[in-house]
Amino acid sequence: SFMWYRIKITLPEEVNGHPVKGTRVQFETCIDDYGEIWIDGECNRDRGTIQGFNVVQRVVLSDNPNPGDQHTIALLAANGPLAAPGGTVFCRYANLGFEWTGSESRPNGP
Repeated sequence: SFMWYRIKITLPEEVNGHPVKGTRVQFETCIDDYGEIWIDGECNRDRGTIQGFNVVQRVVLSDNPNPGDQHTIALLAANGPLAAPGGTVFCRYANLGFEWTGSESRPNGP
């Protein structure tokens, strides 16, 4: 069994009151049993493939994001055997993380 998930996102000005500018934006997911993470039509084969049961995978979406930036995230999820009867495909979760990198003034402090 296999399936594709795809979503187009637009980065906001702020997340929980903190500016997006000056962060590193990461996408994290957990796919069972094999998966590929495609960002804007590209899959980084070193960091964008998932192999194994309940393996967490994280890729950088942007090191220098700007509010209003748009990205298309596509996930290929597969679980063998690919032919009938097929196994169940799991995408346990998909999250965006915003990590402050220090390139802009830190929210609520120097």
